[in-house]
Amino acid sequence: MQTPKQVLDMYFLDTRYALLEIAAMFDRYDDAAARTDNAGTNTGTNVDTDVDTDTVKFSCDQRRDQLEEAVKILLNCPNAERTKTMLNHFSDQPIDPVR
Repeated sequence: MQTPKQVLDMYFLDTRYALLEIAAMFDRYDDAAARTDNAGTNTGTNVDTDVDTDTVKFSCDQRRDQLEEAVKILLNCPNAERTKTMLNHFSDQPIDPVR
């Protein structure tokens, strides 16, 4: 069994790296969203690929929202429940079968 200090000694740098990557992803997303909104290209259909950018934006926003909610789980979840709660958050929830 490790002491709290041993856990931090072992995992601090890797965890710090992961948190910085998460922050950078949110920054990149927000910068891209601001550029897209400012260019006025965030709506309508993309002529080159016939992709409805409204639909693409919606699905991207859902994923971003899901990641943001995961960060909140890390901050607010009771001790020893973070991993389980996070796994449930990212899992597809089963649908009750029709009887």
